[in-house]
Amino acid sequence: MASQRTRLLINLGLLLAVAVLAAIALLGRGTDAPGERLTALDPERVARITVHGEDQPPVRLERRGAHWWLTSPWELEASPRRIADLAALANAPSRAAYAAATLDLARYGLAPPRMRLELDDTVIEFGATNPVTRQRYARVGDTVHLIDDTHTYLLNATTESYLGPRLLPREAQIVTLALPDRRIERDATGGWRTDGAETTPDDAQALIDAWRRAEALWARPFIPQDDLPEVRITLADGQVLRFAVAGTAPDLLLARPDLGFVYTLPAEAAAGLLDTPGAAEERD
Repeated sequence: MASQRTRLLINLGLLLAVAVLAAIALLGRGTDAPGERLTALDPERVARITVHGEDQPPVRLERRGAHWWLTSPWELEASPRRIADLAALANAPSRAAYAAATLDLARYGLAPPRMRLELDDTVIEFGATNPVTRQRYARVGDTVHLIDDTHTYLLNATTESYLGPRLLPREAQIVTLALPDRRIERDATGGWRTDGAETTPDDAQALIDAWRRAEALWARPFIPQDDLPEVRITLADGQVLRFAVAGTAPDLLLARPDLGFVYTLPAEAAAGLLDTPGAAEERD
């Protein structure tokens, strides 16, 4: 029994020694960087962001007034939370810093880099993680930093995850709402003219307001399907937005087939977006 305990202690000691040697080999002769940040950028002043993830198309965003917008691959309002998390990477604490010229960058996953984040004119390149500390190597200019790997997963997030929750543009003015069973159109007096299923003026306004306020829980890629009911919305600026109703339970799924993604909303949202209040009550 004693010999087994001795062998176990020896094996544990060897494993610890290997871990320490690996850390030394991978960390090299970096210098501690107490208080240093990955960049000197003020996230609140950043106006343009480009994300290059692993095996992901580039995502480009820009600040427009008080809000952020995707500009590629789509032109839609972006998620404020996602932008805040991305911008926070600029101020990630640097746990150690190394002169890039002294390192074999390929060994650290930085030649070529695995991911890249552009904040205005500042480029941050992300490489491998340290197998011992689980921190990630990030290069800014002539310096390679070691940072906590808490937010870099954002760089490999799906493009849909950058979308803001609003289904329609923030200042959208609807002139026509064509639902599967009715059509609501602005008339010359500023009221609403309806065709199809019976709809009172108050019901028409409620439907219009519901669409203007509608927000999704999230979005994901959409697999095209045939013969789905369609909602067509014409805005005052001439835009025509088409949503395919891909499901109503357990969630309401409203797809944008032209853009290749589908919004997920709570199932109860269907009552306000697809029905008049009276019709929803009759079914209940």
